[in-house]
Amino acid sequence: MIKGKLWPVRCPATAKFVICLSLLFCCRTVMAMTEQQQTEDLKKYFSQSINAEQLVNIPMGAGNMSALFIEQRTESPQGAILLIPDTEQSPMSPELLERVRNYLPDVGWSTLAISLPDPTTLPIPARQLSPEPQPFNYNPDQTTQMYERIRAGIAFLQQRNIFNLVLIGFGSGADWSAAYMSQQLTQEDNEGYGLVMVNPQTPKNIPALDLPNSLSTLTIPILDIYFDQTQADIVRAKRRKAAIARAEAKRNKPINGYLQTLQPTAASRFADGPDRITRFIWGWLKTNLGGKQLKAGKGAQKK
Repeated sequence: MIKGKLWPVRCPATAKFVICLSLLFCCRTVMAMTEQQQTEDLKKYFSQSINAEQLVNIPMGAGNMSALFIEQRTESPQGAILLIPDTEQSPMSPELLERVRNYLPDVGWSTLAISLPDPTTLPIPARQLSPEPQPFNYNPDQTTQMYERIRAGIAFLQQRNIFNLVLIGFGSGADWSAAYMSQQLTQEDNEGYGLVMVNPQTPKNIPALDLPNSLSTLTIPILDIYFDQTQADIVRAKRRKAAIARAEAKRNKPINGYLQTLQPTAASRFADGPDRITRFIWGWLKTNLGGKQLKAGKGAQKK
């Protein structure tokens, strides 16, 4: 044994392989705990609060998904909101999502906030021996799991006979919402649906997500809120609006209820009542989607 050295100078190739494999297994195990820990934290927090009834378990595939549900508190129900957070965020974050989640039930909208899967917990795809460069950090299972959760959230609300549904996505959650609705809804069966996007942020290297293209296929009311935090945010907003304009020109018909608006990131935070962005969302919902009466089965999602 060589003093002062942890390993001999010449480490056999097999030993190196075992070491790397062990480290990879350990890393995957630690990362796989991320979403499970988030779920446990939610259960612990709400079990010790007066709002414990908000925590619900929604059947999904072989397991369950933890989500936060608040039933509307008025005599005139308007519909339901499915809140989809940014990647690696919880059903209680960011702060704007939490404010929207808690306020809209006071004006007739039930809210359901779901969580999205942690991309690091997805199975590692088989290694490709092709010399061609492969997209970094993308696994096709990610799209499947994202859609499965959105589908489960919609089913949860429809089981309560709520068919006037609006998806509100934050960050990358906005992109996933638009992509899901573009692929799952048809123009003949989209009555009662709406989409609100809050500062869309397309995840990098996800081939399934092309937000301008997704928006160009939709004919439902769309609210597009963006912040001017970076020049890239402004450029992306212009591309989305241009895609809508091209789609309207091709159909020779405007998309009902489409509105793009620039909002400050910190608006009326300490004012009485809801903040500016939450009030803006509420007003748009009231104008474009509130209180529609649908027959059972209308607006059902595509299988």
